[in-house]
Amino acid sequence: MKIRSGSFNIVFPNVANMRENLFNLEKVFSNFMTPFNLIPIPNEAPPEFPRITATSKNGHSQLMVSGNNVQVTTMFDSHFWNDLASCFSYMEDMRDKILASLSLFGLERENMPAFYYSGLNMQTEFSSEDGIDDPVSFIVGHFFKGNISPDIKDIAFRTTLTVDDTYFVNVEISNHRYLEGTQIVPGSLYGMKETAHTLTVNIDINDRLAFNTKSSYLSGKDTPQKIFELSKKFISKSLPILIERGDIVYV
Repeated sequence: MKIRSGSFNIVFPNVANMRENLFNLEKVFSNFMTPFNLIPIPNEAPPEFPRITATSKNGHSQLMVSGNNVQVTTMFDSHFWNDLASCFSYMEDMRDKILASLSLFGLERENMPAFYYSGLNMQTEFSSEDGIDDPVSFIVGHFFKGNISPDIKDIAFRTTLTVDDTYFVNVEISNHRYLEGTQIVPGSLYGMKETAHTLTVNIDINDRLAFNTKSSYLSGKDTPQKIFELSKKFISKSLPILIERGDIVYV
């Protein structure tokens, strides 16, 4: 198994003057290249539009700040792929930086971060090294009971578990093809060569269930930590069961 990427985000009420905190934000994310990119849009623009973007000094992580969301997405390199502990340690550092930045935007209650909800997505990958030579056949054999055409090229499905009436555990399973080469015709894959075909499992855990169902719900500092604990547990304990038996459970 490889850990390919991680993404953590926090969603909060709209902050109209988000960009006024640019220089202080650069201090919080000191391992990102400066100056940060300031997007020239009016404060009245829809809050989901990016206001600030930045790239880490090693080029692996992207920071995006919108009017109602802060997100860091990391593409791990080969030194991290097989090191779950290091991947989570890095994402925890990004999580803590995002939490620290909330005070810049006035998103606190009793000197503690207060926001709508947060979520962590970890993308894992399995290949022939893990005994999966044909990801499409693997998915069909493990998760589908009906008749499926033998000509099927790609397949994916998604399911959602719940934990403690608070957290969604979204699991998406699909096949993924890596292509190399030069596109002869723009928009066409003609001329590209498939170099690898893998099974991808995305695990997205968030507390949006509580946000959707509990009156006046606000998330806080402890909730992202719980989300990371749930994600670690799922990847280390539930994911091996999914791959071995095709059972989707939260152990």
